[in-house]
Amino acid sequence: MENSRRHVRSSSPLIASAIRLLFTLGAIAALSVYPEVRRISMSAVRGTAVRVWHLLRPQDIVATAADLTPEVRALLDTIAYAEGTAGEGGYQTIYSYRYFYSYADHPRRIECAWSSGGWLCSDAAGRYQMLSTTFDYVAEPLGLVDFSPESQDLAAVELIRRCGVLDAIQRGEFDRTLVGIRSEWASLPGAGYGQPERDLEELRGVYDARLAFYQRELELERSAAVVEDGAQP
Repeated sequence: MENSRRHVRSSSPLIASAIRLLFTLGAIAALSVYPEVRRISMSAVRGTAVRVWHLLRPQDIVATAADLTPEVRALLDTIAYAEGTAGEGGYQTIYSYRYFYSYADHPRRIECAWSSGGWLCSDAAGRYQMLSTTFDYVAEPLGLVDFSPESQDLAAVELIRRCGVLDAIQRGEFDRTLVGIRSEWASLPGAGYGQPERDLEELRGVYDARLAFYQRELELERSAAVVEDGAQP
């Protein structure tokens, strides 16, 4: 799917990116010294450093709707299942299971909840529980102007691509893909953020079921197109 992706030139000011990077590295350093603040593990600190690198490095190619193959759609559903947002209202969910009602922008609302023996505060929102800063980094090169379900889907695909495993999931390499994206989603196995993590086999079962669904859907669409073409004079 490489040829279908849109080529862009990063327009983020270098100084602004440098400032964001300094603040992020400072936060990572603080968490590594005071792990009790967020009960975050050193593996999560390393994972955070990796995701900062993916977000800040110049991007020449971004994902498009053409990347939403059955394999990718099934993975998005699996991520939503892991994050607890697969049901109705998932696209409008804020961290701690509160809701927002306007898709005009990321809600940017910090909420706190008790988790794994400590308070966690976050402005994560939407079906894929994206932080506002994460969404902002991918929204600009993608040309996203809102936080609609379509924008959330495409932003999540771009995060997968930046983690270097979009091609892997296109090939059906589920386990390798989860390892590649677990620094982005704390609910995935091995993420190490001190939050509850889903079981790998459980997630594989969800993925396989959703993949079968989307593959059947695609076959029906193709069959309908063949019948329509055959009916034309």
